[in-house]
Order: sequence, then structure tokens, then C-alpha cells
Amino acid sequence: MKLGLFSYKSGSLFNCDGGSVLAYQIHLSFENGGVSKVPFTINSDKVNINSESLDTDDFEVIKEGEDLTIRPLHTLCDWHFSARNQGSTFYSDCEFNISGTSSLDVLLTQETSISGVTPGIVYSVVKKHWYGDDVWGSRYVSGTKSSPYSTTITGKSDSFTGAQMRFETDTNSKGARYEGIGSVLK
Repeated sequence: MKLGLFSYKSGSLFNCDGGSVLAYQIHLSFENGGVSKVPFTINSDKVNINSESLDTDDFEVIKEGEDLTIRPLHTLCDWHFSARNQGSTFYSDCEFNISGTSSLDVLLTQETSISGVTPGIVYSVVKKHWYGDDVWGSRYVSGTKSSPYSTTITGKSDSFTGAQMRFETDTNSKGARYEGIGSVLK
């Protein structure tokens, strides 16, 4: 079974104690190749793993994993808009270039001015022209996202110059206005 950055094999759970607080050990296999034996308890249907349970002889690193390279993300473009009409199309002020990747990470928030109206916006990476936009890639995001929401825009190539973000808001029957903040990251 896969759980985030680690997985476990069923049958790897061992009941080490009895009674009302159940103590277990689980063998975890991490994506970086590491394997650990981790003790935990279950009390009132709640799993408890804490610094005390990891600071015992029952915790054991069976195999060290490889170091994972974490690459910092670079901000290519930021935006902030408010009071945008329903059914409107508008663009970011920033311009950026894409090279060496066919996907970009986007972190955003979006809301409407009327409670109960579900916002929907198409986020597109485009090169704006007077005769029509050249679209590199786009992603439709539906729903209120008041906390930062992460998504990916996949494009048609691994290079694109003179890009801007284009925003297209849904039309709704209540005349809600849109607002949002976001960044394109590489």
C-alpha cells in the first residue's frame, strides 16, 4: 500500500503488547530506498507516533535511503487580481520564458464576491498576439481556493518565449466578481 512518501506491506504489523493500548511495529519502505522499523501505539482508535516512540530501542533504521535532491523552485510570474467580472478574459502583467521543461507548477487562490457561487477559472500560459493567442498549455480550476492550491500546467513543448498568464473566468447567473493571487513556479 502506498502512503505519500512511504509504503508498507500488509502483514508487516506486529502486535507487541495486549490490553487497551495496542503497541505495533511497522516496516516502512520509503521512495528514496530507505527502510525503517517504526513503533506506534493505538489508543481509542487513534494511531500515536511521536518523538518518545521513535526514541526507543524498537525504532530501527534497517536500510539508509539515498539522498534526494531537492531543487528550489523559481518564480517566473506573480499575479493578483480582484473585482474581475464573470465571463471575462484578462492577462498577467509579467512576461516570462520557459526552457527545459514541458510542465510548470502553479500556486494560487481564487474566490468570488458572492457566497455560494463556485468560481471556475481557466489558467493558460500564452503568447499574446493581436490576431489571437498562441497557447502553450492551460488548466481549469474549479472551486473556492482560499488557502494556496497547487496544480500543474503541462505545455506543448519544452521551450516558449514571451509567455504571459491568461485568465478566463466562468459565467454565472448571479454576477459574482472574481479575485485571486498566484505564482507560476519552475
